[in-house]
Amino acid sequence: MRGNAGLWLPWGLGAYFLAQTIVRLWVGSGVQLDEAELLVMARDFRWGYGPQEPLYNWLQAGVFSLLGVNVAALVVTKNACLWLFYMLVFLGLRRFCDARRASVAVLSLLFVPTIVWEAQRTLSHSVALMVMSAAFLWAVCGLLRRDNWRGWLLLGLTAGLGGLSKTNFWILPPALALALWSLPPAPGRTGQGPGALRGGLLAALVAVAILIGPLLWDMAHPDLALMSVGKLYRDEAPVLGGRYLGGVFEVIEAAVLTFVLLLPVVLAARWFARRGAPEVPPPGAVWIRHLLLRSLFVGLGLLAVAMTIAGAARVSPRWLLPLAVPGAAGLALWALEAGAVRAGRVITSAAVVVALTVLIGIAVVFGTRPSRLSDDYTALHDRVRELAAENGAQVTGAIRDLGALLAVGPDLPVAAEPPLGTAYPPGRPLLRVTPGQGDDTPPAQGADLRGREILPVPNRIDPDRAQDFAVEIWDLP
Repeated sequence: MRGNAGLWLPWGLGAYFLAQTIVRLWVGSGVQLDEAELLVMARDFRWGYGPQEPLYNWLQAGVFSLLGVNVAALVVTKNACLWLFYMLVFLGLRRFCDARRASVAVLSLLFVPTIVWEAQRTLSHSVALMVMSAAFLWAVCGLLRRDNWRGWLLLGLTAGLGGLSKTNFWILPPALALALWSLPPAPGRTGQGPGALRGGLLAALVAVAILIGPLLWDMAHPDLALMSVGKLYRDEAPVLGGRYLGGVFEVIEAAVLTFVLLLPVVLAARWFARRGAPEVPPPGAVWIRHLLLRSLFVGLGLLAVAMTIAGAARVSPRWLLPLAVPGAAGLALWALEAGAVRAGRVITSAAVVVALTVLIGIAVVFGTRPSRLSDDYTALHDRVRELAAENGAQVTGAIRDLGALLAVGPDLPVAAEPPLGTAYPPGRPLLRVTPGQGDDTPPAQGADLRGREILPVPNRIDPDRAQDFAVEIWDLP
């Protein structure tokens, strides 16, 4: 990993995500919940898709238009995004570090459970958040190295697209800004740009131009846009009896869970490196390490304050993804300051072990044990398509089941249930797919049940796991 570190990283990560793609396609044609939502809702371009921001839906809709609506398009999109995520972090750090240090810092992200496991296994919109957090960091690093109009334009572009990935992206910009304010100027900065005032105005205008369409959609559909706000609150008693302390402790807990795997590796790498010959780290690497770690702590502090003001008491580790990127990279650079070669070997070796463990784990967990990914919806899809064609009916049901049917074949007249979908057209029959023996509750007031069939969905790994589905045809008034 000496002179060719910048070459082996993209090829090594490319081979890894190609292997992840092959494993996922081998596992089965079933889908996770996020995949099902994309199959149902990302078949066209809209300003909004419910409580999630639209960036990943737009990207997936574009890939669907090229590869068709199928599981392969889902898998290719995700793994390409994950590869891009790591490479953007690398390119940003290369503004201040040599290729060895930047590569090791990138590999440190493999120790964040949400990134290395959850993003690979089930996440979708959070993957877009990861990419745009890395892209924003790359744009900031470029602007810190060379002040010009292009840098401010890229900053506004990545900020606007970041805001369209997930709402918690907005933790990152103020955290980086406050961390920068507390540091001396970046070493070796060049260029005679427009200055912070005019450049910031340009970046803000670009970001607003990107955000305005989805923002107007959110304002027109507040009930849909705010559907996920309830996740911030819990029913149990506040921590230590304090009204707001719960949110602060949740932030601390989420941070611990985010870095619980990385911290022992970093400490071991630094200890091992200190046993070798001492070396002086480059000033640029030290400066960017200060920026990254200060961004982490400032962001955690801002989040704790926001939780206190909102009286909220729930923070998921995945909500810290925008801070996990600078945090993990900063910790790795701190370890490398004790000795880049020896510490780098420790972190790289451990990262390879983690990556292979995740790859094998996904193959074993989902390829040899029954799960939704090994459910076979083929027979149910064929019967639903036949009945829908015979009765001129729209197909509805839970998003997870509709997505599984579309994964078999996109040739179904699917209509997502309100409120995420549009209102059912009056006078047109509705074909509802329901797990179990059916539900006598009508899908709309005054609807009459015309008929019902019970069909099994087998599991290719465990035949005893077959699940019955009721296929009902309702006449709407």
